[in-house]
Amino acid sequence: MNPSSASVFSTPARPLPGVLVGRLGDPLPAGTPAFLPAALAWLRENAAAAAPGRNDIGEGGCAFANADEYAPHAPDPALFEVHRRYADVQFVLEGEEDVLLLPSEGLAVAKPFDEAKDIAFLRADPAAARVVRLRAGDWMLIEPGVAHEPGVAPAGGAAPGRVRKRIVKAEASR
Repeated sequence: MNPSSASVFSTPARPLPGVLVGRLGDPLPAGTPAFLPAALAWLRENAAAAAPGRNDIGEGGCAFANADEYAPHAPDPALFEVHRRYADVQFVLEGEEDVLLLPSEGLAVAKPFDEAKDIAFLRADPAAARVVRLRAGDWMLIEPGVAHEPGVAPAGGAAPGRVRKRIVKAEASR
C-alpha cells in the first residue's frame, strides 16, 4: 500500500463490487439497497448526538448503529473483517481514515466466524487491497462478503488524529 493507492472518488462511486461510496446529502444511484436511504437519514438526523457504543434503530431495515471514536492504526494483515448477515454503512463524522477492501474469496481465516457478532477476521496482504480514503461527511456501504479493514491511518499523510465514526448495521436481505 502506498500513498498514491488511496482513492478519492466522484460520489457516489463503486470502488469494488459490493461497495458504494458517497457523501451525505448526495443523490443515490439507481439500484441501491432499500435500507440505504433509511440508514443515511438516520445518520443525518442522529450521527452527531449518538451515544458511544450501540444505538438501536429498528426501522427501515436498519438494526442498530455503533458510535466509535479512535485513533487510526497501521494496516494489519489479520484485521480484514467480513460479515454474513449485516451490511455496514460506515460514516465518518470527524477525521479521516483509509479503508482497505478485498473480495473475501480465497482469503485465509485469521479468526473464525462468530455468529452472534456476525464477524470473521481474514488474513490478507494490505498491499493488495483497494484503498478508499474516507473524510468527514463521507459514507461507505460495505455489503456482506466484502473483506474490509477500516480505521487505517492514511498513508503518506500527517500524523493521524482521532476519528469519530458511526456504523449502521442493516439486514443485507432488505
